[in-house]
Amino acid sequence: MCLRTNSPGVSNQLVVVMINTTNDYRFPVIVTSNYWAADPLQRAWKLYLAGDDGSASYRLTLQENESGASLAGNRNFVLPPYSIATAVINTGIYTNAPPVFTSTASNTNLNPGQTLTLTNTASDANQPAQTLAFSLPVAPTNATLNSSNGILSWRPLIAQANSTNAFRLVVADNGSPSLSATHNFSVTVLPVAVPTFASGGMNNGWFGFSVSGATGPDYTVQASTNLLTSTNQFTTTPMALPFSWTDTNAAGFNRRFYRILLGS
Repeated sequence: MCLRTNSPGVSNQLVVVMINTTNDYRFPVIVTSNYWAADPLQRAWKLYLAGDDGSASYRLTLQENESGASLAGNRNFVLPPYSIATAVINTGIYTNAPPVFTSTASNTNLNPGQTLTLTNTASDANQPAQTLAFSLPVAPTNATLNSSNGILSWRPLIAQANSTNAFRLVVADNGSPSLSATHNFSVTVLPVAVPTFASGGMNNGWFGFSVSGATGPDYTVQASTNLLTSTNQFTTTPMALPFSWTDTNAAGFNRRFYRILLGS
């Protein structure tokens, strides 16, 4: 009889039971050449014997236990009088098994400009190992995914603030046919936190101040003398806030206005 599992990726077995009801030794040959797993690493052979030949009796014992590429062709063995032999042959994985994710992303929140980095991993039960490829059929346009190692990266723009974004991650094997697994999750980008100034003041002709806000965006300090045109003075992506900045050229202007521009 042949035992086949219902789950792809789990090995199947061919089980053969032989009974010798005579007082003679038998030398059966099992035609196993058509049943060995295609992948030599999946091949296995076990032979169990139980019986009573009149001079000795023995319980079910494992007589032969082999595996690997050396298993090929047919098998023969000795079947003592009044004995039962059970041969178990591994016939390999019956169907191409789909890959499965071994780590998955959860729904999460982040600030605009804050970088999301996710390392996705997957495995496949088939042997020899199949090649897995990752793809991202559903995601914001500026999200990237490494198809080989599954690393996903996304830094949402300021324009993407206050939004919920769907992601669909797929991993596929190179079997025939190719099988895949899918994982869906979402990322909510929080509203923009408006930056604020504090601690402004002159010191020896320099004007300094601190800026508070949320981590994630780029902060650009702009200066203007007429509130009509502004020039960039300094850009930073602070790991912590508030941060401080000093205009060392402030003494050269009768008046100067400052503002903070957020970007990502």
